[in-house]
Amino acid sequence: ALGEAHRAGLIHRDVKPANILLCERGGRFDVAKVVDFGLVKSVGGTDPGVTQENTAPGTPHYMAPEALTSPDRVDARADVYSLGATFYTLAAGRWPYVGDDVLVARLERDPDDPRPFAPWLQEAEVAVLLHSVARHRPDRYQDGGELLGALLSLEA
Repeated sequence: ALGEAHRAGLIHRDVKPANILLCERGGRFDVAKVVDFGLVKSVGGTDPGVTQENTAPGTPHYMAPEALTSPDRVDARADVYSLGATFYTLAAGRWPYVGDDVLVARLERDPDDPRPFAPWLQEAEVAVLLHSVARHRPDRYQDGGELLGALLSLEA
């Protein structure tokens, strides 16, 4: 869903567990839907990462570092970070930063290693997870489609 939104030039800006619904299909809950596009922004201007207004919408625990410091410069990588933080929370049972001011921590240090909290994760899964929540925007997957490709490669 995020890959399609990103291809259409839309940034969700509030990806979090509450905005992802698991739907039943054929007796199994195996369809995920992204909902609540109430904070969506259309990419505009000559720089594809610039949005129209300088606000910091979203849910603090899932916001990308650049959404805190330069909300007018968020792009698809901010949604990738938020989805990665959601995956991290689901896998490890905690946010990527605990014990510090979570808003300041994501600006000053890399996310906590999830393996102590989720020892069942494979190395490849940890790599995708940490790549998704990289502190620096260029170190993340570029959009939802690239993240999807990485996730699908885990199944191979």
